[in-house]
Amino acid sequence: MIDSWISTAETYAGDEKRFVDDLVAVTPGAIDLEMGLPADQDAVGEDRTAPRMDMVVAQGGEVAFWEAKCAVNTELRARASYKERPDNRYYEGPRVIWQLRRYQRWMSRPFRLSQVRDAYVEAAQLLLGLAELSGKQGPAMDAWRELAASGQKTAVVLPPGIVVAGYCPVRADGLPRIEDSAYLAKIKSFGEHEAKLHRHGVTVVTVNGRPSGPVLPTLGPGFISAEEREVP
Repeated sequence: MIDSWISTAETYAGDEKRFVDDLVAVTPGAIDLEMGLPADQDAVGEDRTAPRMDMVVAQGGEVAFWEAKCAVNTELRARASYKERPDNRYYEGPRVIWQLRRYQRWMSRPFRLSQVRDAYVEAAQLLLGLAELSGKQGPAMDAWRELAASGQKTAVVLPPGIVVAGYCPVRADGLPRIEDSAYLAKIKSFGEHEAKLHRHGVTVVTVNGRPSGPVLPTLGPGFISAEEREVP
């Protein structure tokens, strides 16, 4: 029966979902997935909410965010320079920059940082309590404990980083993949696109094989710019 459940679940799991599963398995500080951002009453259209953030990670007394993409995702690359319309809507260039800038704008609104901070401090407290009730121990509990202890001093780190799968995530049912060659070709050509993202202020981490240990660095504060800038 369990095998049939796995096979059914595979019909709903895309490569980026499998990649996030691989990351969670080696990231003790992972505290949430697909963070939903509530609507703003005074905003209109698609700006009422920001896109969901793939991973929320506790890094000491801080909360940081990661967007996971596969190397074959076209949102990561574009020959055209990045441009926005006068109303801040996407026009052309790497679409992921617009996605991150939408996160940035949403989080800069009044009270958002404190809302997010308080929500994840509470989440850390709840997860820690449940784990202690069941007698669990381990690095995840250490990460939750440190975040919970930070309380009102917890910092929310912006902008999110991007973590890129340079490999074709395996299926849970073990069936072979035929997309490996496509991933290999895309990751070989990703360098120039990665450099463009860096010039906009984006932190990019590329993972070229299924991770066996932590791969996400500690994120620091920054800013995603609509214009390219010199990178030191």
